[in-house]
Parts: sequence; structure tokens; C-alpha cells
Amino acid sequence: MSLYESLEVFVGAGVLALMPAFGRDLPPGAAMSGSEFSAFLRSRGEGGPIGDVLDRLAHQIWLSQDTRGIPMHVAEEHARRLAPVIDACRPDTGLVKAALRGQVQGGLSAAAGQLAAGLMARARDLGLQELTPLSEDVCVFLLEQAFLQILADPRLLRGAAPAAGEFLTQHGKATEPVPAAVPGTGLAVATSTDSEMVALKERYGLSDKALARFSAIAEKQRTLPAREAWQIAELAQWLQDTRQQLLRPTNEPPEVRQMKAKAAEELLNGDFEAAMELLKEVRRSFRSARRRTEQRLEEELEQLRAELHQEALATADVAELAMARLDFQAAAELFEEAAEGTGRTDPAACLRFTLRRADALYYAGEERSDAALLRQSVGVYARAAELAGSNGEVKGLAAASQGLGNALLAIAEHEPSKALYEQACVAFRTALEVLSRETDPRVWGLARIGLGNALASMSEVETASALTLEQAAVAYKGALEVFTREAEPMRWAVTRLNMSTVLIRLGEIEDRRKNWLAAAAAIVPALEVFEAHGAAAQAGAARRSLKMLHSRWDMLEPPAAAE
Repeated sequence: MSLYESLEVFVGAGVLALMPAFGRDLPPGAAMSGSEFSAFLRSRGEGGPIGDVLDRLAHQIWLSQDTRGIPMHVAEEHARRLAPVIDACRPDTGLVKAALRGQVQGGLSAAAGQLAAGLMARARDLGLQELTPLSEDVCVFLLEQAFLQILADPRLLRGAAPAAGEFLTQHGKATEPVPAAVPGTGLAVATSTDSEMVALKERYGLSDKALARFSAIAEKQRTLPAREAWQIAELAQWLQDTRQQLLRPTNEPPEVRQMKAKAAEELLNGDFEAAMELLKEVRRSFRSARRRTEQRLEEELEQLRAELHQEALATADVAELAMARLDFQAAAELFEEAAEGTGRTDPAACLRFTLRRADALYYAGEERSDAALLRQSVGVYARAAELAGSNGEVKGLAAASQGLGNALLAIAEHEPSKALYEQACVAFRTALEVLSRETDPRVWGLARIGLGNALASMSEVETASALTLEQAAVAYKGALEVFTREAEPMRWAVTRLNMSTVLIRLGEIEDRRKNWLAAAAAIVPALEVFEAHGAAAQAGAARRSLKMLHSRWDMLEPPAAAE
């Protein structure tokens, strides 16, 4: 026999042995049918509570191997052999009733210990042979745990009582209880004596009307063939607890306290309908007060949001002043604070301040040649791009993407790598996807220059490909459509010089004559601008490029016949 099979015999015997407390006479030998009773409960769909007891008791046995040194096979054998002991030496019915009413000092644990001790004492007095091979310590442990687990679940005994009556009747082992009348109620009770009902009325201060109402409730919700005193005790305890809660001193308005006190009085008198109406009015009062509080809090919260927004705008003004003073790091901290202050209340302002923070970090990194600050700007530009994308801010996305590309190129000046240049290309192309030459010509042109610079620089850290160089040249040519010699001569000249460098390298790969002639044509007017504006460094670079081309002019293929 397995542990669970032995426990089913043992627990089933224990449950049946407690049935006299519920008005069920248990003939000799009936408790020996414990496993059959457990199966009977399962067949009725009522085996859940007794199954829970089996699980908890098995768990305690497993724990006892470590805590008490009781091997599992020993506990299994004792559980199986204790069933006839329980049948012969029934638990004290009065003690069971007192335990169910919560009247045993020390609670259920003390009650379970007393039940086990009393049962073992009666077994010793009777000199039962079943005890001879058993350890008393193991027996007491199993009995205590079984009674504790059974009594701890009120559903088990109350739900099993009707089933026990049917089970015992079917097996020819039952005798019907004799109902007794409860004075003042007109209702029958199976085992409750007049003195028990009088004690309940005195203990809880019940009026006759309240007792009658409880009897009616018990009758409608009963799980037993007849209403018992413990059912009335549960309802009376609820009444007592509810009245104490209603009469508890509070800081509530006087009219609310008066309604609660009146409801407590009506409950005591058994007028539950009047008590319900009073408590509904109490609820309405609290609901109205809660709604007034909510409205006040919402108004205060709205005011707080407005004040935080104004504070954020003022912080942004201070940050712009720090930018004007070239204190870029201080400006970055202030813009961060301003962005946090706007948050979800003003997404556009939050995006604007996040972009300005990224700009400030970028300028600080450029000014100090600090790659760490530049990396911070990359992260903030990326955050700004996310905000712009989620809010559908096209111009914001373009600005964030362009700033991200510039920051990546700046980092690459310190740490050249193909990965950085590729990321910069992606950023500039993202900006160009959302920009329009017609509506944003200057920003569009700057993005073209950035893309050209990223492609040109990428060709310097890896073997240059004709495709990459051609893309760079196309990017520069697009920018020159926006930046003219008349409007922005220096930007126009620098762009032409950068394009000439790309064309020179492209000529080394393919069509030297065409690309070098185009490079020379780009350099000469750029040199004129540099010299006119006193840009010595750029002018020197342009001259060196021209000198290189002249020194290698003999490498050009002769022009085709058509030329």
C-alpha cells in the first residue's frame, strides 16, 4: 500500500470519526470505511477538500523525515494501522464542537493536540492490541497533524456531513439524528440544545428577530440536512464584527457616523433591509466626497503641470544664454532638465530641448576634441530621432539625423573606422529621405555635403571603390546646386575642393582623363575664392592638388579623335 493509500484510509477514518459533532451517529466499525468514504466523496465531485488534506498531511510526513527522523515507510504503516484505533476510540465530540466555534484556548493546534492525546489515552485504557507494534510518538504526531488539517478547513466537515449521512445509510450503518426545536425560531436543529442557543443569544447579544433571520439564512444556505448552532454562531460573529467596525471611532463627518450607528442598531434588531439602505447612503456620501477630492486633485495636478512647463521654458532660456556664452556643458545640463520638465505634456518642446542638448554636447566635444562628449551627443541625437519619429516630426527627425551624422564624423576624426562612416552615411541618408530641396534647400544641401564627406572618408580607411567615390561626387554636386559662389562663396569653394579630391581618386580607378580634367575645373575657381578671402590653408591645399595634377599630366590618355 502506498503512502497516499494509507493516508486515505487514515484521513477518511478521521473525518468519519468527527461526524458525531454534526449529529451523525457513527456505529462501531463505520470509521474503518475511510477509503470507501473518500472515494464516495470523489464520485460526488466533493473530494477536493479531503484531497487537500491528504496533500498537506503527506507534505508534513516528508518534512518529518528531516525534522523528527520519522521515515516515510514508518509513517505509512502507522497511518494504515491507526484507522481501527480511531474507530474504537472516538474523538471527544464536545471538544470538536468547541474547536469549530473557536472556543479552545490555544486555537486549532491546541485542540488537535488534545484530541490526539485523549484518543491515545482511551486506546491505552482499553489495551488495544493494534497499539502494540506502533510508536506512540509517531501515532501522536500523525493524529495531531490529521486533526489539525481536517479542522483547519471548515468546508471539509460541513460539506462532508450530508455526504456522510448518505454514505452511512447506503452501507447500512446510519441512524437518523433526532431534531430539537430552538426556542423563539420555530426551526429544527439536529444537535443544538436549548442551552446552546440561549448561550449564543447571550454571547452575541442577539435579539429574537436577529436569531430568526440567521436561522432563515442558514436554512437557505445550509450544507446539512438541518441547521446547527455553529452555523448561527458564524453569522452572529459576522454581525458582531460588522457592528464593531461600524461603531469604531473615526474622523468621519458627524452625519456619516450617525448613519453607521443607526445601521449597527438595525443590524442588532435583525432589520437587515434598513441597515442596507443606511449603508448605501454611507457609500453615496463617501463616493461624493471621493469625487470632490478627485476633482480637486486633478485641478491641482493640472496647475502643477503648468508650473513645471513654465519652469522648463525658463530653464531652456537659461540654457540658450549658456550656449551664447559658449558654456556648452552647462547648456547641455540645463537643456536636459528642460526636456525632463516638459516630458509628455509638450512633446514638441521636449524634442526641441533634446536636440539642443545634443547640439551643446557636440559643440563641447568639438571644442575640446573630447571623444567621450561626442559619444554622449550621439546617444542624445539618437534619442531625439526616436522622439521625432514617434511624434511624426519630420523636421525634427531630419535635424536629429543630420546632427547624428556630424557627431559620428567628428568621432571618426579621432578614431577612423569603416563602421563609424557607414553609420554616418545611414544618418545623412535618413535626413535626405525626409528633407526636400524645394522646402528646406539649405538643410538639404548640408546633408548632401555630410553624406559626401562620409563616403569620401570611408574610401580612405578601406580600398576605395569606384561606386563609393561616384556616390560621394554625386552628393557634392547636389550640394553645389544649393550653395552658390555668390551666396556662400567659402562653403561653395570648400565643397568644390572636396569634390575635386574625390574625382582625382576616382580617376586613378577609371577614366583618368575625364575625372582629372573635371577635378582641375573644380579646383581653379575654388582657389580664386580662397585667395580672395584670405583662406591660406584651403588655398594651399588647392594649389597642392593642382600641382599634383600638372606633374602627372603626361599620364592622361590623348583625347579621342572626336575631341
